Amino acid sequence: MKNVLKRHRSKIMIILLSSILLGCSQEKMILKKEKFVVEYGQSISTKVSDYLDNKDNFLKDVKMTVDGQNEEGKTYLSIGQYKVSFTRNQKTVETTVEIVDTTAPEFKDLKESYKVNLNGKLDITQLKVTDLSKVTLSIDDSKVNYSKSGIYTANVIAKDESGNETRKDIKIVVEEKKKDPGSSSQSSQSNNSSKGSSSKNKSKSNSSSSSSSKIDESQPDKKILLS
Repeated sequence: MKNVLKRHRSKIMIILLSSILLGCSQEKMILKKEKFVVEYGQSISTKVSDYLDNKDNFLKDVKMTVDGQNEEGKTYLSIGQYKVSFTRNQKTVETTVEIVDTTAPEFKDLKESYKVNLNGKLDITQLKVTDLSKVTLSIDDSKVNYSKSGIYTANVIAKDESGNETRKDIKIVVEEKKKDPGSSSQSSQSNNSSKGSSSKNKSKSNSSSSSSSKIDESQPDKKILLS
């Protein structure tokens, strides 16, 4: 009787173990999402647990493959969609990872105001912007009168290739161009030089006249005839 019970227990244990092993082998990979979104500039996660909703003991045998390569010299993928595959025991499930750019450009060291000469224009190429993609700079200065001195408000815009943009208000100070003090000094020196030259010429003329007068006085015996 005891032997029969032992054999019966052994069969039950074998059945339970078989069920557990069979259950593990038949467990399917469960995706947490059908599609995953990653911000441009960030690396795709290589952790299988970030994509599959299975137990750790199951996930350790899963192999992950990304159908795409990082941009040259960078640690992240270009904007677009990429296929990601997960394989275990010759069974594969796939999902999609989309790289999107939703980050707007940032102005760097932007000043509150910029000075511009009368009838001049603000050179927007002097403005600095940071972004992972190419940025186009523009300015809305429709309220600025460059032909009249004053302080005006303008709006500078930075827009990247994905359409993200940043707008900032700045002050434009329109003022007359200051005269170079050096040129005034040179003009004054030129005038002084001219005056000095004229004075020297007058001095020479007076000296010549005085010399003639002395010659006449040195001849007292010379008679002057009056007609």
